[in-house]
This record gives sequence, structure tokens and C-alpha cells, in this order.
Amino acid sequence: MARITLQAIGNRLVCAAGALMLSGLCARAATDVEFTPRLRVSYNLLQMVNTISSLPNPDDPASASDKTLMHRAFVHNVSGEFGIDGTLHERIRMYVGFRAQIGHSFLYPAYNIDALGTQAKRITAGLTESKGTFIFGDVDQAPFVLTAGYFDLKYNPDAQDLGEYLLSSGCYPGYVFSGGPEMHGVRTTKLAGLWLDADVFEKFRQDLVASVEIFVIPNYDISISYLFETDIREIVTLGGGVSFHRLISANENNTTPASAELPDPDDTTKTIKYTHRGVKLMGRIALDPKPLFSTDIFGERDLRLYAEAAVLGVKNYPIYYENISERIPVMVGFNLPTFKLLDVLAVEGEWYGSTLNNNPYSDVNSPYPVGQEKRAWGSVDDFKWAVSARRTLMEHIAVTARVACDHLRLYDGTAGFEMRERTIYPYEYAWSILLEAYF
Repeated sequence: MARITLQAIGNRLVCAAGALMLSGLCARAATDVEFTPRLRVSYNLLQMVNTISSLPNPDDPASASDKTLMHRAFVHNVSGEFGIDGTLHERIRMYVGFRAQIGHSFLYPAYNIDALGTQAKRITAGLTESKGTFIFGDVDQAPFVLTAGYFDLKYNPDAQDLGEYLLSSGCYPGYVFSGGPEMHGVRTTKLAGLWLDADVFEKFRQDLVASVEIFVIPNYDISISYLFETDIREIVTLGGGVSFHRLISANENNTTPASAELPDPDDTTKTIKYTHRGVKLMGRIALDPKPLFSTDIFGERDLRLYAEAAVLGVKNYPIYYENISERIPVMVGFNLPTFKLLDVLAVEGEWYGSTLNNNPYSDVNSPYPVGQEKRAWGSVDDFKWAVSARRTLMEHIAVTARVACDHLRLYDGTAGFEMRERTIYPYEYAWSILLEAYF
């Protein structure tokens, strides 16, 4: 009975935007209701280079007839999005976006070289966002803004490809992601639930998030997260946060499965009980020296040096999670000066010393807090890198380019992405270009 109730709570949180919209419509007699259409079209081209890790076993030459199968393989995606941005009241707004996409990918287990270039197009469609926002307090100052529904949340404005660990990463196992909704897109996180943005104190922003897991099994678990950000003379930005990952379980048998109990190697009379539930911590810093210079030759994002680190589970467990340092990803980035020629040109590097595969599941549909096979390639994938550039033209066109050995997961034809990452070895990488027009 408890499981059904919690799932119902999760579903209601996801649909909360609709309820907020209806509440605003009830008050339309007292205010003017305005709706603004939003359009966005994009073309995304990506090419993989030297990628042999996509094979079943990249360390076994017999695993495929040609280990260069994925070398220089192209992936294309074309998408269009239509949205409605509505002002229902001076305190109430809503947005609903719908996106359709045509593309192709190299889906597991298509390892045969004869399959290269034979994948049929795949068409998906669905919501990009469905949210309502309420302003509490002074409308102009907006000290409290509550967002409900399905929405994007980006707490680290500097992160282009790597980082954003607190809300998008896992905990037992501690997997991390890169990119955004598009292949090699700008780093962001899609969440379903409630988000309270509090900007009460000068230069000290706080966020409280209750999110429902809808992407990674076990679904419908609820996480509670707190984030803060402060600014010191526009030179130093400090941020941090804590996330109680899967604090409320929709089905405790899935969050803490009985099958994930193992004998304690130090005491045979005891067992080790593993769980997906855990506490994550995050800290970040950004330094911007431009206010120290009496010149305006630099772009807004030029010269920013930034870093982010997280602990993906503060508790140690014997056997699989004995060393907390193996659960700490660290990202460092720097925006090279382009003197306003580009919006941003960022170089990012990441170190993550986990001894397990960086995937949520040990296989395609087997969520398990233990049992991730040890990496056959050892520590060669501990370091990731990315170079990202973006340029906005005429306020309605944007071009984003990237070269990266990151946590590339391709479009899987089901409005999501693969759970296995494609680039493992340091010499494996992909380059991409994303063209966007939006109105």
C-alpha cells in the first residue's frame, strides 16, 4: 500500500505544472492572460574518432571482426520544438514545450561491421518542459520562486560539458554524466518535482529541490537537495550543496534489494546490506579577474577559472565502496579569452577515480547497488576532457562546437540516452556541431 501511495505522489509532482496552470486560469477574470509561442529548430552532427570501446569487449580482439568499426562513424539528429510561454497572473507563469526528433544511432548490440550505415532513422517525440512558476513576496524582487513540474535546472552556469554532479549523478553506484539534451549539448539537468528558488539575502542565493527519479531505475524515488551560491565582489563565486539521494523510496525492495546483501568478509556472522540510497555533497568555486581590469575588451565569460567536486556517497561499504576518494569526481575549467568573438571558449578536464564502470546498470536493465563489473581497462578512463565553443548570432541563431573525450552516451531512439558511455580510452573522442535557431 505504501509503494502505491509513493508512486502516486511522484506522478502528482510530475503533473503539478498542469494543476498550477488551472489555478491561474481560475483567476483570469481579474487579470490579462498572455501567451507567447516559442519555436526552436536544431541540427546536431557528431562524429566518433578512434572509438573501439563501443565493442562488446575492447580488450578482446576476437570480440569483433574489425576494431575500427566506430572510427569516424557519423551520427545525425534533426529536431523541432514548439512551446507556449504563458503569463496567467503577475505571479503565475507556465511553459509547455513539445519536441520531435529524427535521428539515428549505433545501438547495442550492433557491433557487426556490416551494420555500419544501415541503421534506420528513429523518430521520438515528447515534452521538453512542462512547468508552472509562482512568485511569492514582492513581484519585482521575486524573493521566492516556486517551480513545479518537469523542468531544466542548471546550478553551475560555468559548466559547459562536465560537472553538475549533485543533481544528475548516482550514488551506489556513483555514475556521472556529461552534455545535455542534445549530443554534446550544454550541460544541464532535467528534473521532475518541485524547486524553490530563494533570493532573500543580498548575494546569497538558495535552492531547495524535491525531485522524483524518472530516468534511472528504480523509478519514483524522491530525493531532497539543498544548494547555495554566494558572490564576493563579482570576483569570487562560491557554491555548494547536499543531496539526500533517494531519501523516500517508492519501493524499498528496489532501492535496497534483498539480493544486494553479501557476507561480511571480516565477520562471517554478519552481512553487508547495500542500497542505492545515500548522501551526496558538492562544492564549487569560480574566479573572474575581469573586475580588476579597467578594460572592456574581454567578453562576459572570458578568463573565468572554475572548479567543481562532489562526494557521491559519504558512507563507506566493505568490498565495493571502501575508499571515499574513489567516489569523488573533480572538474576544472577555464574560459579562454576570445575578446567578444565568441560567447565562450571553454577547456574542461575531469578526474574520477572510480574502480567501477561509469554506468548506472551492470547490464541494460539490471539496476543494482553492487555487482558493477570491474573495469578491464583499469584507470585509463579516470581523466576526461572537453573543449567547447559557442557563438550567438542576431539573438536568434546559435552555433555550438565541441571536441571531447567525455561520458558520451548516444541517443537511443526512446527519447533518452544509452546508459553505457562510448568513450573510454584517452585517445577516443568525438567532435560535434550543433546549429540552433529559436524565436
